[in-house]
Amino acid sequence: ISHYDGTSWTSYTSANSPMPYDDMRGIVVDHNNVVWATFLNVAVSNGGGIAKFDGTNWTIYTPANSALPSWNVDKIDVDAQNNIWIGTELGLVKFDGINWTLYNSQNSGLMNNNVTDVEYDASTGKIYVATGISIDIFDGTTWSHINHTNSPVSTTGLYAVDARGDSIIVSTVGGSYLTYIYNGSSWVSHPEKDHTYDARIDNDGNFWICGIGVLEKFDGTDWT
Repeated sequence: ISHYDGTSWTSYTSANSPMPYDDMRGIVVDHNNVVWATFLNVAVSNGGGIAKFDGTNWTIYTPANSALPSWNVDKIDVDAQNNIWIGTELGLVKFDGINWTLYNSQNSGLMNNNVTDVEYDASTGKIYVATGISIDIFDGTTWSHINHTNSPVSTTGLYAVDARGDSIIVSTVGGSYLTYIYNGSSWVSHPEKDHTYDARIDNDGNFWICGIGVLEKFDGTDWT
């Protein structure tokens, strides 16, 4: 993890911090300015977890010392109540600082347990989850879905998602290599040459994706 204060860079690695591995998968800063990051070393069977850093103290969460259900963790985000949401291969996890809550296909509306992305939309208070076969949306009570039955998105490979109000972007890995954008009234599909691993909608309403060999922006008319 590297931090830039406008003048200097500071890097935290397994050599100078309690983080056991250096392969970072996701990062978010909560409302108390605490950094939460997921790490995963695919070379070992128990190489994943969450690192929490408040600027002084580190806390490492793994299935060995917490109710985190899986070592295989990916993206992470924070909601308005300062709950931390974590995507794992065994479902979606919410951590309120004390309690761990697992949402999976057996106890919730999650369509698939392998969560590759989780994003909180502050404008609606909804959690958006990418699960490969579906984008699952949780408003705190009920679940809804975006998938091939009600939209142009593909049946597999839905890897990353972001949402702001009525606008949605979905990036994909494998399959048809398409980026899907919903602007509030209609869908746009844009071809990519390879995997795209992250998607964002910025404050001006521009859509962004990044992946292997590509960083692209869509302003509603033109792709750059």
